[in-house]
Amino acid sequence: MRSHWHAARLILTAVWRRTRTNPAPTVALLMALVLPLMLGLTVPSYADAVGIRILNQELAAQSRASQRPALALLYRYVKSNKAVAWRTILGADALVSQNAASYLQFPIARITRHIRTTPLKVMLVTGNDDGIPMDNTPIGTLVGIEEYMKYVSGRAPQATPTQIELAVSQQTANTYGVNVDDRLVVSSPDGKKTLSAVIVGIWTPMQRDSQEWLYDPESLETLLLVAPQTLADAVSTTFPDSAAQAAWYIQPAPFRLGPSDVWVIEQRIRTFSQELAKVPAKLDRSPLERFATTQEMIRTLTLRTSAVAAPIALLAMFFVMQLATITYQRRQDEYTLLRSRGVALGWFLTVSAVEWLCYIVIAGIMAIPLSIIATQIMLRTDSFLQLTRVEVPWSWLPVQSYVGAALIAVIIIVLGIRPVIGTFQRTLSNNARSRRTDRWRMFMRIMLEVIVLLAICYGYYQLYTQYDPGSDVFSNPITLILPVLCTIGIGMLVNRVLPLILVAGERIARRSDALATILSLQSLARRPERLQNTVLLLTITLGVGGYVASMAATIDKASQHGLAYRIATDTQLIESALRKRPSSNTTDGDRFLLTPLGAHAQLPGIIAYAPIGQFDGRISIGNTPIDATVVAVDRARFPRVIPHFQDTWLGPGNTMGALMNQLATYRDGVIIDKSIAGTSTIGDKVAVTLIVDDTLVDVRMRIVGIVEGWPGQYSVERPYFIVNLNFVADEVGFLPPSDVWIHRDTSVPLDDILTTARAAAIPILDTVDYSEARLNEFTRPERQALFGMLSIGFVAAAGLTIMAILVSALASMRQRNIELGMLQAMGMPAHTARRVITLEQSIITVSGTVCGMLAALVCAASILPSLQAGVAPHRDIPSNTPITAWGTIIGMLVVYAIAVLVALRTVFGNSRRLRIADAVKLGDEN
Repeated sequence: MRSHWHAARLILTAVWRRTRTNPAPTVALLMALVLPLMLGLTVPSYADAVGIRILNQELAAQSRASQRPALALLYRYVKSNKAVAWRTILGADALVSQNAASYLQFPIARITRHIRTTPLKVMLVTGNDDGIPMDNTPIGTLVGIEEYMKYVSGRAPQATPTQIELAVSQQTANTYGVNVDDRLVVSSPDGKKTLSAVIVGIWTPMQRDSQEWLYDPESLETLLLVAPQTLADAVSTTFPDSAAQAAWYIQPAPFRLGPSDVWVIEQRIRTFSQELAKVPAKLDRSPLERFATTQEMIRTLTLRTSAVAAPIALLAMFFVMQLATITYQRRQDEYTLLRSRGVALGWFLTVSAVEWLCYIVIAGIMAIPLSIIATQIMLRTDSFLQLTRVEVPWSWLPVQSYVGAALIAVIIIVLGIRPVIGTFQRTLSNNARSRRTDRWRMFMRIMLEVIVLLAICYGYYQLYTQYDPGSDVFSNPITLILPVLCTIGIGMLVNRVLPLILVAGERIARRSDALATILSLQSLARRPERLQNTVLLLTITLGVGGYVASMAATIDKASQHGLAYRIATDTQLIESALRKRPSSNTTDGDRFLLTPLGAHAQLPGIIAYAPIGQFDGRISIGNTPIDATVVAVDRARFPRVIPHFQDTWLGPGNTMGALMNQLATYRDGVIIDKSIAGTSTIGDKVAVTLIVDDTLVDVRMRIVGIVEGWPGQYSVERPYFIVNLNFVADEVGFLPPSDVWIHRDTSVPLDDILTTARAAAIPILDTVDYSEARLNEFTRPERQALFGMLSIGFVAAAGLTIMAILVSALASMRQRNIELGMLQAMGMPAHTARRVITLEQSIITVSGTVCGMLAALVCAASILPSLQAGVAPHRDIPSNTPITAWGTIIGMLVVYAIAVLVALRTVFGNSRRLRIADAVKLGDEN
């Protein structure tokens, strides 16, 4: 045991000394370990942060749809054919009022409760008379909305042992002439059971349109209101089978709800609902459906982000394995000696695992803050290597992040100690034997290359034959998997071809006296593994990075064109929905509440504005009437408010200015959609029906233009034609309803414009803003997950590749020191030795760079057109030619060129310190 601990101490001491004397491999290893750990921390963190946004959006959508707080719970019981005992109803009421907070475990702001009986006979008792019968009406309670009830006389009923108190609405009091202190007798429908009560209050509802009312206040005004305890005691005892309806409305107080809390809250709501289901009370409104949608979206987003992060993590793992193999090859003699002295494999593995665990702990400490920063970068990603200016709150790492990082750490330790197992078979007696060719390893390498080739072929088959052009580029796995496989395949092919090229280059170089060139090509040709790993890393990094940059540029252009076509202007002010419809049969009646158009000129930041009307119409092409959308424009103002729309989208030979001039020349001019033009030509007369609310006008119009597209109009959804707004007003007899499009100074906040507009009594119901729509489109979770992770991964992989170049240069220098030192001893100048190293590193880097650029161009040219990434969100927009992101690619080349210069500078610094006599001594260390 003591010898084992001594062996472990010797190994760790040797590791520490090597790290101190040669820190570059250790730094490279730590960088390689930081990347997968950071990705493992970032993916759950990003999903959690985006989940908060998705959850808030889902809950806000539910709140808008139901006009109630998103997290509110509404339970209803309506009497069925089977009677429910009062004790069950009252038990549920007590459960809600007393134990809802303990079940749900979130703060509750208000609980509204309502229970009513079936209609009962009611009689007003006056003196000694028999009484005055009133309409049948239920007895009920209404708790939780007292602030929306006003007692015009008397007070709220209370539970007293001497008499039964109740309150009636002001409407009931006015109808039957009852007042405070009047007595009522309530009896069952058969008259066998009666209950005497006294009126103590008369109430009236306030804020009738408030969503706090569970029912229409008018339907509640017929109730005889009693205290909850009175209903539980006297009413339920006197009329045991009279429970007809109950409702409980629970509104939570504001509290922070994150995606990690959704499952817990959901389970609490379901448990609470199971208790109320015994009534049975149905859960009428709840956030459960939105919770399920949010969880599914987060789960999908996590899988997609993980799929994007996986190749990047595998790239880092590949580098880790290479460093581990190099490290253990250098320690092979030490392990062989210890193995010959009886040290067991378990001790080798334990010591190695401890060493890797130390590396992982150090890398993990660096990965935690980096992952928090990476999450912020992903949340602010606009496109590949581009960020928005939107402020995003900082978020901490969830528990799932640490679980993911722990799993990755275990995988790293397993991969790290794998080379140690090979040393178990070596001792001093067999270590000197010649190594046999590992045919199995060669066979596995060939099989891997065949599998990659088949996967590439299958990917292109799916792309060209099975791919749906309408699918989402961000969610389709072929978007990233195929270019990654294609890049790896090109890298493998180049690694097969490079040794042959180097051999041919060496033979050609031998015909000259270029000693440095001969030595460089000879060294690389004899040991091609020295450049293959670096070439593969460069190929994958540059190839995937260049392809993604080109894909992002193409998608960005398509998305911007789609928004420009759909919105066209800076901001659309939706105003027409507020107008009342006029009567077509009379001159009286409702009229449109139109704001004078000149009022819009007073809004801050307005450059130009124009009214745009859209209503139904019908056009007859030939003998076929076609229902279509009529777009009425102000031909003078319209061209000035569409800065984002391009004339090429109108179709060949069309310009917006020329079309508007035609509408000015011909008062009855109409511009029609090409999809309905048929054989019609410009100048033809067509029958048109204008339908403005209830007003129908038949007119004959002249075709002055035929277009393929128009701002905001999609022929695949509905045909359209464009007319002059003034012509429509003259024909129908009034100015039709219209929205207003504005071209504005985007530095002026939209909220300032809306505030000023509402202060000027301009009835703006809604807005469609180009800048806001662009931000929403470019910050979609699917888009951010893809481009954000790829941006982070590319930067990290680029750093990893740069470090690989540096480590490769230093390792090459260390291996060549003996050869070059001996050659210098035989008279070779020192500058020739440095030239040899420069040529070697240049050949390695240039080979990887050319291969990476080739992979980027091949993938972009062969994949992007089939993905139709250049097609905007609607097919009415002409397709965009895939863009090659030369700017990004050149930037990558510049970075790698600087990395090579730094690596060469470091190598030259080491070579100057080398003395010829030391070259021979280095043989013992290598």
